[in-house]
Amino acid sequence: MELPKVVQERVDEEIRNIKLSELKKVSEDVSNKYLDNKNGANNSILNTKLQVLAYSIMRMPATYAANVKVLEYVFRKVNKEEIKNIIDIGAGVGTSAWAMLQYIDNPNILCIEKQKDMQELGMHIMSGIEALKNVYWENLDIINSNIKKAADLVMCSYVINEIPKEKRIDIVNKIISLSNNLAIIIEPGTPAGFENIKLIKKYAAKNRI
Repeated sequence: MELPKVVQERVDEEIRNIKLSELKKVSEDVSNKYLDNKNGANNSILNTKLQVLAYSIMRMPATYAANVKVLEYVFRKVNKEEIKNIIDIGAGVGTSAWAMLQYIDNPNILCIEKQKDMQELGMHIMSGIEALKNVYWENLDIINSNIKKAADLVMCSYVINEIPKEKRIDIVNKIISLSNNLAIIIEPGTPAGFENIKLIKKYAAKNRI
């Protein structure tokens, strides 16, 4: 599944003046950092704008496709008309918001992202897009910040695997507590991601969520 054309064009615009060899090296470095970060111990994988661009090129298409598929399944079972506002935890460059456009017109979304370069790229990609005029951003760390707002739907896509292992249940609890109606947690299709989903299902069953 391809990214929306405007997203691809704006990412291409950002990398136009970057040497291919430099971008390739940074992409390899970012990929290795993610492989080494199985327990979420490294909280600073992306430290530069170039690393964020490399991340977007490598991971955004697959993340977008996963979000679209999950939302397709959810909205077969849930009336999307009941979803008036959305919080996206760990929004990255806004991938989940773009996926939401497949199902909800002009969605009202609060994107929460701790990495400033990720937020700035996400805002740039969305700038001037009428269908995303109701998307707002906050620069917050879900681990250390108390989010006082709630929403009908709380999204958390490809985030739990980047949280330190001992804090994951606390974050899951925080995500659920922010939801008035529905919480969606998406994890990578890896053994580590599968273990996180099992952990979340066990927690939900134990607490009858």
